[in-house]
Amino acid sequence: MFTYGNTEPLKVAGSFTTDIQLGNHILNAEFIVIEGRGQALLGRDTATQLGVLKITDPTSYIFNNVGEKDTCDKLFKTYGKCFQGIGKLKDFQLEIPIDKSVNPVAQQPRCITLSQRAKLLEKLEELEKLDIIEKAEGPIP
Repeated sequence: MFTYGNTEPLKVAGSFTTDIQLGNHILNAEFIVIEGRGQALLGRDTATQLGVLKITDPTSYIFNNVGEKDTCDKLFKTYGKCFQGIGKLKDFQLEIPIDKSVNPVAQQPRCITLSQRAKLLEKLEELEKLDIIEKAEGPIP
């Protein structure tokens, strides 16, 4: 059992099953106890069976307030600005950690086939117009 994005497995101390209740929903669920510290989490299946999580599409999760059945329309109406245009992170400078003990390696530029060149240039132009990327001239640090 791994946490998201981790390569080391969790150290499982044990597990137990018990009945849990939320509103009118009663469910017998398994709990896994791990060593160390961490936040208690509900699994997708348990959350769905309790009615806390509603999956309407395999690629999107809509979390409902306990006991309330939110619809997509209500979410769009309440948080409409969040669903418009392309999301951008503003006023944030990303710091990329660099391991100074690793020697840098220069890689050869990759060629693109002539048949794909027009599509690539079109996409680059589109991304530049949307202010997602910007053209860089000369050497780049």
